[in-house]
Parts: sequence; structure tokens; C-alpha cells
Amino acid sequence: MRTEERTYVDGGVWANNPALLAVMEAHRHWAIPFKEMHVISVGNGEVPTGSVGVDFNGMRRAKMLGPIMDMMFATQSELADQAIACLVNDEGMNGNRMLRVNVPLDRVIELDDVQEAVRRLKPLAEQEARTGIGRFRRLIEA
Repeated sequence: MRTEERTYVDGGVWANNPALLAVMEAHRHWAIPFKEMHVISVGNGEVPTGSVGVDFNGMRRAKMLGPIMDMMFATQSELADQAIACLVNDEGMNGNRMLRVNVPLDRVIELDDVQEAVRRLKPLAEQEARTGIGRFRRLIEA
């Protein structure tokens, strides 16, 4: 038996919003035409644009890495949503062929803060489910 030492990296580094990959794979491997797809993409919360200001001019280079990575992940996710909407011929975001569920957050929840995530995200998810059920029904009934 051959043993190798390996290092793994979270898939979010490559596809922070994997919905686009799912659409492409469904088309490629199962020959599902884009025009027949209905997509539900669920995020894990989003800090509104501009709510976390960063003064790059006053930062050392090493301190810039965090905010730059956040921007890279956010823009990759937005690009994935826009590309899916284009591919499946959605009439704008959250039209009749794509539903993006990603609640706005007032501040970032640290990845290792499970208690805070449960405390804040559970009520947001329940509220989103109550208000978004109509959009969900329209999508799956189309």
C-alpha cells in the first residue's frame, strides 16, 4: 500500500460559490440544457458592501491580505450568480429560473464561533424561509 503525505485546501478557495460549478457539471455530464435548469443557490450570509471600510494606504502589506481575500471571495460569488443567471436565461436575479438565498449580516461571524453563528443565523434562516417560500414555490413549479 502506497502512502503519501497530502495537504488539502477548502473548496471555497477555488469555488466559494459552487453553484456555477454544479450548473456546468449538470450540463456537461448529464447533458441537461441550461434553458431547462432551475437553480437554488444557498449562501451563508453576506456583509453588505461598504459596511467594512478598509484604508489600504495606512496598512502594511501583510495586513492587506485579509480584506483582499474577502473581496476576492465576494466577487467570485457574485460572478457565479451572474453567470448562472445568464446561462439559465433568468430574468434578473431571483427571477423564475434561479433563486439565490443569502441573508444580509450586520457584521462578519468568525468561522470558529459556532455559538454566535447558531444564535444569529438560525432566526435569519427561519425568517428567510417564511418570506421566501413564494419564490421557492414559483421556481419549483415552473
